[in-house]
Amino acid sequence: MKAKVISLMLLVMFLGIGCEKTAEEPAADNPVVEGLSYDAAENVEYKTNSDINKDYEVELSQVPFENEFGLGTAYGDYIYYMQRVGVPMAENADSAGDVVQYNVETEKAEILYSFPYSFFWTNELKATKDKLFWVVNDYDKSIRIEMLDIATKEVTTVKEVDDYVSLSCDEDYLTWYEYSDDGMGELFAYEISTGEVRSICHTISGQSPFTRATINDHVVAYVSQEGDQYTLVVFDVKANKALKEIRVTEDMEVCHPKANREYVIWSKGDFPDVNYALYGCDLKNDKLLLLNDPTGEIILFSFHLLGDTLLINDQENAEKNRIIARVIPDGEEADLTDTLGAEQNYISGQVTADQNYVAFDISIDEVKALRIKDKR
Repeated sequence: MKAKVISLMLLVMFLGIGCEKTAEEPAADNPVVEGLSYDAAENVEYKTNSDINKDYEVELSQVPFENEFGLGTAYGDYIYYMQRVGVPMAENADSAGDVVQYNVETEKAEILYSFPYSFFWTNELKATKDKLFWVVNDYDKSIRIEMLDIATKEVTTVKEVDDYVSLSCDEDYLTWYEYSDDGMGELFAYEISTGEVRSICHTISGQSPFTRATINDHVVAYVSQEGDQYTLVVFDVKANKALKEIRVTEDMEVCHPKANREYVIWSKGDFPDVNYALYGCDLKNDKLLLLNDPTGEIILFSFHLLGDTLLINDQENAEKNRIIARVIPDGEEADLTDTLGAEQNYISGQVTADQNYVAFDISIDEVKALRIKDKR
């Protein structure tokens, strides 16, 4: 039986410093790609190669926590997480919370911040080398994105928002979507060094409440909609320009796009399908690839892009997941978690700002963090 996780974790799966400004009209490096068809996609058939495991350092670590474990992330040798701590004479919902830093090497846990109010709600937790970000609703004031300076322990507001948002970050930018009542979204980017909040695109197609504005080495992918025209855009936030614009159609059901400078990948359709197809486009030659056939053996729980490698969280059964690395250009794959022994159920998987991977196995009385470090 799995532990209670802060209620917002389920939602995650399903003002501020500086000024906010709108981006100038971005320029594109490459011409628009037209006419992609799933029927013409190359079906990448993967062969098992255990040598892939040598490229990764895989660790499963026990995480200490009090009362109730919340959201988690990682950076370097540190695991960051939230924990709920019950307040005496209070109802369940009235509880204090801490943000904790745990050093896996020294096994030392330190509370970095305690929320100064008892009735509040948090979701999201992201880390860079020296900053943490989360979303908080204290009910009396507002819903807002906050930033913690790890060295000074100072908390500042990045931006107030009207509703809950999902965050993503690399070393330099924090990104998220905000949606209006008509279902259309706006993509924002926060430059960590300057405190500037910038609007990247205000015509984001309302695909799914689970869609995250995933950023990777300054690159974010999103679907823009203008009338009946849908475009999958691969965008360089730092350079403020589109690296690729791919015309897609509504019936292509492009969901959860993720990109770097080599590939853009997405799912055809949204959760909670039992399984779904993953497609990708090689940005150098505009080749469309079928990266996961929904009729295959894998039950795809989540997916991430790490360099030229697709990481798949394969839910083998209700009690066990495994993380599979598929090297896209080589057509080879390996199970990165096959040596970990006992059955684990990994959730909240994410590529971290330092270009590694973390996920958590959460049960009633213990939490384990799976960290996969890319040694390439």
